Amino acid sequence: MALLFYKWLLLMATFLNVPSDSGNTDNENVSDRNFQTSVPDPEFHPFYVSVTEINHNSTDKTLEIASKIFTEDLEVAINKNYKTKVDLYTEKGKPQADKLIADYLSKNLVLLLDGKPVQLEMLGFEREGEATWSYLEVKNVNLPKKVEIRNAILYDHFQDQINLVHVTVKGNRRSGKVVYPEMVMSFDF
Repeated sequence: MALLFYKWLLLMATFLNVPSDSGNTDNENVSDRNFQTSVPDPEFHPFYVSVTEINHNSTDKTLEIASKIFTEDLEVAINKNYKTKVDLYTEKGKPQADKLIADYLSKNLVLLLDGKPVQLEMLGFEREGEATWSYLEVKNVNLPKKVEIRNAILYDHFQDQINLVHVTVKGNRRSGKVVYPEMVMSFDF
């Protein structure tokens, strides 16, 4: 199914005369290449995006965080950053993957509540289709008036990365996005 989606994107890009990046990260000028409508190479990815949901639970006084990242992209980041092979598509090595994802997210997703940094605690992760949901929590959180987020998820590997964030406090939802190289957003409640 993903291949059909990629083919559709390639077909649409042909009509729009959009050059293909094919996942290259070298300094080659994308606009200098000829666009081809063949099957994309295995590293081709039409877009790079993550979505992070942050919800303040006033009953439990916690901040519940769920971050959705394309599994292949997360594997690339972990494999390159930690020089270790991790396969998020299998249960084998899940404890190691938990630790590596937790470390990666702690370095690339930083939260400040009312100007003070908080410690994210990894609860676990699960795969959903082509994406991986990572679940984190911050304990002992009173009602925040300001939530600042530094989100650099996958910036170290994909310069086309877009990170979306939705924050809900007292039923009020605020949303924002950062596009590489931007990484900081702030919400007042």
